[in-house]
Amino acid sequence: MARTIISAIALLCIAISASAQAKIDKYIEDMEKRPDVETTYTERRAPRKKKLVRISRIMNFQNPKYYQQLIKAFEDERGNTVSASKTDKMMTYRFENNKGTSTYSLTWSQGYSAPYTLVMSWRSQDADDQSYIGDEHSSGSEILVFDSFGCNTKVSTSTSANSYRKQADRAREQAAIARKQASEARKQACEARKQASEARKQALKANRKAAEAKRRAARAHGYRADCKYSERAYQNALRASCRTISPAGQVREFSAFDAMDNSSIWEHLEKTDVNANCIVTITEVSGATTIIDMKSPLI
Repeated sequence: MARTIISAIALLCIAISASAQAKIDKYIEDMEKRPDVETTYTERRAPRKKKLVRISRIMNFQNPKYYQQLIKAFEDERGNTVSASKTDKMMTYRFENNKGTSTYSLTWSQGYSAPYTLVMSWRSQDADDQSYIGDEHSSGSEILVFDSFGCNTKVSTSTSANSYRKQADRAREQAAIARKQASEARKQACEARKQASEARKQALKANRKAAEAKRRAARAHGYRADCKYSERAYQNALRASCRTISPAGQVREFSAFDAMDNSSIWEHLEKTDVNANCIVTITEVSGATTIIDMKSPLI
């Protein structure tokens, strides 16, 4: 059993570069020895020439420390890649040398959490040679699979395909989980908008109550002792707005309630019929002009 494992590792070391991605390879070999890592090793040879064409290792694990170490190794070797890509759930680095191409793909679940899967594949440059084409698609191609216990069996090419299909199924499951989480986030955002809308309604209601309190205060304390039609003045103040223009041309707008203590404004509010729509202009001794608009109240 030990001889089988040593042979498998030796074949792998021959196939991949010892310099371009040495840190990644070293850590992968160390992970293979750990009991909490499920490893599947696969190699393919050309039936006639018995030369390695492809090598792959699939490692499944749960330990986040291994994931962090792999991320560090990936980043340390990033400058040696021929291509590198990263998404929110996957990173893939590719290396090339005169012997072949090595690809490393590390996948994880939502939020960089377990389960984690590392797929390492190597393809010989000879695999593109015409003498290998027939062997590549031959149903008699030999695939030797080593499990994490060092046992090996020969299986058909469909076994390798099944492994990748399982990874694709897992990716689809993760995508479904992500869609569900996005849907839940949209629901929460909708609920937050409803709560904000309700808060605005409550604020508007409070403003209306404050305005009503202001009206009551004006009605209770704003009447002059000598006025004859206090109720009429109050009703007109409800719908009236005032605009004062100073001799310097400065304009100030305010509610008629804010001018209850102004004798001239109060007098015109008291004299004007409740149902009348009119604009009253008052010119003060100081030269200021006050316009009372009974059509468009500010409150």
